[in-house]
Amino acid sequence: PFVGSSMMNKDQKNEILKICNVKKAASLDYVSGWYFKAIDLLKVNDRIEFAFVSTNSIVQGELVAPLWGEIFSSGAKIKFAHQTFQWKNEAKDNAAVYCVIVGITKRDNSKCRLYKYDDIKSEPLCEVVDQINGYLIPYNPDIYVEISVNKPLSKITPMIRGNQPSDGGALIIEEADSSDFIDDPICSEYVRRYIGAKEMLHNLRRYCLWLTSISLEDALSIPKIRERVLKCKEFRLGENTSSIAKENAKTPHLFIQRTQPEDCKTAIMIPRVSSERREYIPMGFVGEDVIVSDACQAIPNGTLYDFGILESRMHMTWMRTVCGRLESRYRYSRDLCYNTFPWPDAKEPQRHVIEVLAQNVLDARDLYPELTLADLYDPDKMPQELKDAHEHLDRAVDQLYRAKAFENDEERLQMIFEKYE
Repeated sequence: PFVGSSMMNKDQKNEILKICNVKKAASLDYVSGWYFKAIDLLKVNDRIEFAFVSTNSIVQGELVAPLWGEIFSSGAKIKFAHQTFQWKNEAKDNAAVYCVIVGITKRDNSKCRLYKYDDIKSEPLCEVVDQINGYLIPYNPDIYVEISVNKPLSKITPMIRGNQPSDGGALIIEEADSSDFIDDPICSEYVRRYIGAKEMLHNLRRYCLWLTSISLEDALSIPKIRERVLKCKEFRLGENTSSIAKENAKTPHLFIQRTQPEDCKTAIMIPRVSSERREYIPMGFVGEDVIVSDACQAIPNGTLYDFGILESRMHMTWMRTVCGRLESRYRYSRDLCYNTFPWPDAKEPQRHVIEVLAQNVLDARDLYPELTLADLYDPDKMPQELKDAHEHLDRAVDQLYRAKAFENDEERLQMIFEKYE
């Protein structure tokens, strides 16, 4: 079955742990087991060659290191590969599956064939290359990105995951109910804008009760708030909730995870999941009156320079390569993408240039107040002013890495992997 590590039943998980005797085997998808079985055969008879159609998860995110590290350490190499494409069969109501095809050999030292797709539904174009790595790009197979530390490798502002309520919706105030709390002089003091990926991208209004400044006893003394807090407690004590949720039933007026620092005056927000159609993941700034939801990553007190680097084509190219996907959508990871990204060494005048160009991107967005971020970054709707602003920013960030212009994203990847290595 094509199931991910979190979707396996107990027997499937035990099979994988038995077959895949490597570090982080528990994170491997079920399809990885076939590769390990085939490699075992290859160790016995090195004339064997094999190829599998697989879900594309095996060439993304944290699965790359344990799976491909084992394959390449056995002396095998990728002989040919098809990058991600969409596969449909003729069954009624079949789900679209995002696949790769990978062929493995041990004896064949000839050039490799890499089949690339302009998009997931197009016909492939074949390129002859010297080597193919676990991300199915033509680069050193021995280099892959691992989650080895939970802090950035570069000297940058740490990133946090947004605040997690785990409240059954009790502490969240939908727009239809917001006036009941905002117009109440007592409750309004504890109401904050609550923004996640959906709210950010589609300019939706949502609120939450943020009760960090008062005790549980005081929260229960306010009738409208008391009702919500007791609902939260009931939810956390439910039979299907985790032990962590049950423990936090002792403080049902508070989010279960509060990551936003009290001194956070502004923050850069990054949706954790974003459409693969976009050239850039839409990011933005929010003020101290906003609570960032756990549907986003955030950089507390992030700067214009930080924003400029993160919104650059260089960073987007790194993200597309090392991050995992949800179906085909980008899944932005703090540990795997942000913490591992090799930031440039920029002097103060260069930083100022990036800040100016980053502000130009924000100003170009403001020219179209009627459009949401989802509209602005739709490739079919993106205004020319915004395209131009991003292109100018891209060129300036590229020049922080090298003076000569990059011909394409493959050259950018080559440079950024070299810096990572």
